[in-house]
Amino acid sequence: MKDFSVYQHLPGQPMTSRDIKEAKSKFWGRGKWDNFILPLLPEDCSDMTLIDMGSNAGLFLGYAKEKGFSKVIGIESDKKAVEKGLEHHDYDLRHEYVEEAELPLADYILFVNVHYYINIGDFIPLLDRLRNRTRYCLVVSGNKRTYPHIASSRANDLRKYFKDWNEVKGVDRIDGTGDPSPRKLWTLAFQSPTLKRVSMDKLDCGNHVQEGFYEAIDKGIDYRNTRYFKIIKPYRLKKNRRSLSVWTEEQLHEFFEKKIYIYKSVKNDGLEEPIIINSAGKILDGNHRFMMLKHLGHKTILVREV
Repeated sequence: MKDFSVYQHLPGQPMTSRDIKEAKSKFWGRGKWDNFILPLLPEDCSDMTLIDMGSNAGLFLGYAKEKGFSKVIGIESDKKAVEKGLEHHDYDLRHEYVEEAELPLADYILFVNVHYYINIGDFIPLLDRLRNRTRYCLVVSGNKRTYPHIASSRANDLRKYFKDWNEVKGVDRIDGTGDPSPRKLWTLAFQSPTLKRVSMDKLDCGNHVQEGFYEAIDKGIDYRNTRYFKIIKPYRLKKNRRSLSVWTEEQLHEFFEKKIYIYKSVKNDGLEEPIIINSAGKILDGNHRFMMLKHLGHKTILVREV
């Protein structure tokens, strides 16, 4: 087996004899992406986030960007592979263990020939977390020797691991006859039962006093000089029939400083938690984050319906 630090060949780098064979194969590199991942992705990936767990040097992050994903993240425990990737591209490639990584919300999370290196005691809790953090998990697997303490490569075992998810159409084994570097691979696809992406136009925000606030922040305007602050200040500092409590000046400024901090986080890293809505599309939690993404030009958003 290849050393992890040189497992992926990146465009423009010198090729070994093995790299040359794999470049023409349906089961490695671009061929693996085109045959085992791309068929399961939607036509339009705008606004969406893809995270590659065990991304090695980040080869698939480039393909995901080509496909149109707004944000791509790679998680890789091999330091040399990460360094190799960062020398070649500027994608968000993180040197972390997949079972420990703190992740933003995602639309697609990939486990491409990697999950069967993870201890089962770490993999199952990871799936429990991901169930509320991604819409889909795509697991590319093959025939590997199984060990009791390691997550299994077998399809039937994977289905048991994902028993709380909804299995959707994956990719069956592809005939490797005539391929220069064949292997037995398939993809299982699982959909979260809790998250979905919806059009922002279909949601009822119910709070429009923030309009123009994030544009002002981007322009460097002090929040105390914004329309939003001037509306909120008298509302929060004085008792009225709509307010539940009266704030202090300190609480008022903490509120705005926190909103600006969250805005910068959303702008750089995406949503950390889904917007909560009811069956009628009314936002129950997340009005501010909704308006942040709307300002940033998003047309769709990840939600959890209750």
